Amino acid sequence: MNYADLEQLFYEGDIERCIIDGEQYLKESPENTQVLFLLATAYHDIVFQDGPQIVFDAIQNYTIPYLRRILSLDTTHKHALFSILDYPLGNQLALRNNGHHQTHITRQNADEFVIYANHLIETDDLFVDGYDFLWKIYEGLDEPERQILVADGAMSAIRDRFQNNRELRDKHTSYFWIKKIYLLSELPAFDNKELLPLITEVLPSFVSYQEKHFVDLAELAWSQNDLDLALKILLVLLDYNESTSIIVEHFARWYDRLNRSISEGYHHEDMYYFQLMIERNYAGAVGIAPDFYYHHAHQMIRQFPECYYGYHFVGTYLFENSEYEEAIPYFKNALDLLPASITARRYIESYIYVHHAVPSVPEMKSHPKELYDDATYLDDLADEIDIPELQRDLLLARLAFYEQSYHGFHRYFDQNEFQSFYASDYHQFAMCCNNLAIVHEALENYIPAMSLAEEGLRYADFWELHATHVETLIKAKCYEQAKAALDRYFEHYEDEEVPVLKHLIFMANRLEVNYYLYADQETYEDAKILLNQVYDYGVANSGMDNYDYQDFEAAKTAIQAIYFRCIEKRTNAEKIAIFEKHAARYPHEANPQYMLMQLYHDTAQYASCNKAAHVYLKNKPAYLLDAFDKARTTHFILKTHLLCKEYQQGLIVYEENYRMMRDVLSDNDYITWLYYVIELKFALELEEEVYSLIREYKGIYARLNWSYDKNMEKVYLLEAQTLYKEGRLKEAHAVLDKILYYTNHNPVADIYKKQWKKPGFFSKFGF
Repeated sequence: MNYADLEQLFYEGDIERCIIDGEQYLKESPENTQVLFLLATAYHDIVFQDGPQIVFDAIQNYTIPYLRRILSLDTTHKHALFSILDYPLGNQLALRNNGHHQTHITRQNADEFVIYANHLIETDDLFVDGYDFLWKIYEGLDEPERQILVADGAMSAIRDRFQNNRELRDKHTSYFWIKKIYLLSELPAFDNKELLPLITEVLPSFVSYQEKHFVDLAELAWSQNDLDLALKILLVLLDYNESTSIIVEHFARWYDRLNRSISEGYHHEDMYYFQLMIERNYAGAVGIAPDFYYHHAHQMIRQFPECYYGYHFVGTYLFENSEYEEAIPYFKNALDLLPASITARRYIESYIYVHHAVPSVPEMKSHPKELYDDATYLDDLADEIDIPELQRDLLLARLAFYEQSYHGFHRYFDQNEFQSFYASDYHQFAMCCNNLAIVHEALENYIPAMSLAEEGLRYADFWELHATHVETLIKAKCYEQAKAALDRYFEHYEDEEVPVLKHLIFMANRLEVNYYLYADQETYEDAKILLNQVYDYGVANSGMDNYDYQDFEAAKTAIQAIYFRCIEKRTNAEKIAIFEKHAARYPHEANPQYMLMQLYHDTAQYASCNKAAHVYLKNKPAYLLDAFDKARTTHFILKTHLLCKEYQQGLIVYEENYRMMRDVLSDNDYITWLYYVIELKFALELEEEVYSLIREYKGIYARLNWSYDKNMEKVYLLEAQTLYKEGRLKEAHAVLDKILYYTNHNPVADIYKKQWKKPGFFSKFGF
């Protein structure tokens, strides 16, 4: 039996056996601190569900003695120091909450535990816990003066230790500060009026995940007749946006209070913001109609035409009722008075809906977290709006919001600007870096995107940020750096820690980087294995939702691209054999069919090309089918119908897709498609349609100022043949003359010129 065996028993839940075997082990090795610590924990955990009184005895009789044994051997053992304070103090709290008054730490033994706490205070990573334990020791002993000294000492140490880390400085100082405020407010001899300057000073940096703290601070200010301070606290609470039903009740009470204060002559511009926010968000709680705030905001505009809030809330009401055109002038007026991000975002949305254009983004005066939140709304808007010509301007608008948020976060953390918020942490800053990098990446600004993703990873570590970092490095063709970034990801994350498909994308990225760095046989083998792996995943998870399927496609696309590059130099016959095996093994996959479609076309296997093209369109989900890929596939289908003399089927393809082809294809590609359509119509003897399409063909040449070339010559030949078949011999010869004007013309034109005496003679030869 060794420590690993004991630990396994513990984690398997066989704590009783762990204790028995552990005690036996200690008889032989009484100074093994690992086993001592494991047993200290085991004796606590085995009775934890039996209630705090039973736990009290276990801590007294076993946990504390075993931890003391460890500390007698190693006075700096941090786990033992932490646990010898955490277990008894936690149990005392549980007992107190259940109406019991047993204590582990008494006036007789308090000095021992104070020493333990001071040892923790001397550590680099647990000093905050040391102060917290020290506070709780004196709290249990009912020594408020010492508690205050501990709080002051803790806050001073925290400010010093975290002077360059606002997140930890604010959170830890706020924890002790609110404890001190509550303690002072409860002391009979203390005048609560003296708390007001303390609250005023600390409020800008105070954070808490407990909204009740803000409610209590506002009540304290109210009790001392400082309504301005109470209002300032309430406005911070409003911005937390996670109000429980209890908090809503408090908001309703404050709403009534402020209404009474207004009737008594109180005036403060921010008070109207509070009123309008409560009326808009909690109308039911204060007993008013949902549109009450809209009429109130109109009244404010009449009373205070230079106040931002009235215009913003009128605009908001109209916006939320889809009256975008009416909302625009109100938002515009509001922005002229105060360029707040939420107003700017709603103004931009309204403007897009009305004018189908993206207005310029102002320089906004908002908290970086608000700018970030509004930027994410614009991300969602970009996904919803299906107007391709707006996407770049929307990207630039999103860029402006994220950039202003990014610079705001730098001022927040580096220069201590803005109100502190619990959620405004380095993780949120990292998310801002990530999203800003994504927008830069979409704009093909890869250098700033790389830099931003790398900066974000200094603030927080999450796989999405690694993904952005790797993608931007690959797109910038910085493969050595991308390899290092991928190594960093795989060092930090196991596949079970990241969604399967996301992890597959990272593996595909590693494959791509290795290809560009090494391009060896091993890369090909890895690509083959990984491609089968991702295809097998698709077979096993055929019911994926659209979101997962997009990730599945992204992983496949990256792997397939590298796989094809690895076999690029093989013969067409070898490639066909490879992809036919894939198509047979994975009949529902689209990509093997797409590759076969092209290979069959290049080897003049037109019937097989046609079949593969049809299967590709069937297998590819419509919402993932790229418009150009669809157009390219449609071109192959029509062309192969023509070459296989399946004219009617080709005609159906044309009639179903001609508008799409015109919209999607470039002029160069459309001209190629149009020629085969002309051939198809010619084969079907649809003369008038042939003439119409030839006019369209010539019109494109004229519009683009293209010179006469072999493609135009082929069209002239088709035109001449059509005229000849209709018996319009003179016009046919006129077209032939245009062809013959050029020295290097098609010899068939000479044949036509000599032989065309009556209609139809050469038609049997297929010219």
